[in-house]
Amino acid sequence: MRRREFIALLGDAAVTGPSVTSICRQVGRGIVLLFGIAIALPSPGGLPTAAAQAEPSSCEDIRKACRNAGFVLGGPEGDRLVRDCFEPIVHGTARPGGGRPLPNVPAPWPGNCQAGLAPSPANQRAYQPAPRIQTPFQPGASITPTVDLRPAIEKLGLTVRDQGDRGTCSVFATTFLIEYHDARNQNANGLDLSEEYLNWAKNQANKSDVDGGKFTDIIRGYEEFGMLAQKDMPNQPSFTPKHPVTPRRSLIADGKKFPRFRFKFIKEWDNQKGMSDKELEATKAALTAGRPVATGIWWLAHFETVMVDQVPLVKEYPRSANNNRDASKNPMFDGHSIDLVGFHEGREFPGGGYFIFRNSFGPRFGHDGYGFLSFDYMRNYSNDAIAIEPGD
Repeated sequence: MRRREFIALLGDAAVTGPSVTSICRQVGRGIVLLFGIAIALPSPGGLPTAAAQAEPSSCEDIRKACRNAGFVLGGPEGDRLVRDCFEPIVHGTARPGGGRPLPNVPAPWPGNCQAGLAPSPANQRAYQPAPRIQTPFQPGASITPTVDLRPAIEKLGLTVRDQGDRGTCSVFATTFLIEYHDARNQNANGLDLSEEYLNWAKNQANKSDVDGGKFTDIIRGYEEFGMLAQKDMPNQPSFTPKHPVTPRRSLIADGKKFPRFRFKFIKEWDNQKGMSDKELEATKAALTAGRPVATGIWWLAHFETVMVDQVPLVKEYPRSANNNRDASKNPMFDGHSIDLVGFHEGREFPGGGYFIFRNSFGPRFGHDGYGFLSFDYMRNYSNDAIAIEPGD
């Protein structure tokens, strides 16, 4: 999800994008995201639930073949269903050496699957800015969360970033995880790492030329090329595939000396279903242990919130609401990436609680750059989730 301005309405924007992985990396200019619009919330029993959206049959056939071959969601490296089997078959991505052999599938299946995963008209329309309405944020007792990493983040001097008018939300979300863990390990204040370098590293490692991308691709770039400080490769306001900003060889050598933290997938990428209860509990466990979690989610075409006990939760719709023939009527799309930095458990909230998330739209978004979404939202609309392994 790109972000242009918070209050001023600066025009519409078209979506462009090569995949459904996270259209946040491609959504265009002028989306006004105000936090939040007060909307009456139905009783918990009347809350919409996500209806499963049919995946192209060849994609599901490939997933079944991978499962039958022994690949599993969240398995060890070499045995992961999505990264080590599904993606290599469908997209030809690299896989670790020594892994279990890929299943043989009929030749038409990968092409049919790719065609079915192509961006839908919903991801190709121009988005209208949200209304210029901002509800005063008045924290109540329920805003005091069970786990909240924001004080630690503030103590480390890690200010909320602004990705500007670029589709690099997943790069920003991943950079924050690296930044937080490195700052905490070094007891450093004000660490400022370069999303621009990580975006370049991702393209180099994956032989691509896109702005932003999937967590799997970004991690691959980090593992191969490390990281640089922002001062060594400052973020740019735009991205030109034919003439990308490229670091000097000496800086690449410096980047490769950066510590490598190990990433764990709490949820492998699947944009047709959200987190399972087990994955939600693993997310809470990571946060309780002091480890933020980056997640790709479905996002709102027009940002709205619903107030629950004075907490402005991101509004959600059932998946069936996003199947309109007129794509301009779809209220949500895939998607955006954020960092989860806390949670609160309470029966009054949909799904039994809410998460605190750190956005990459600058400190003027939401509550000083942070927002809130319910456990139900994650159960329905989380595509994938990553955290840095314990001990790193």
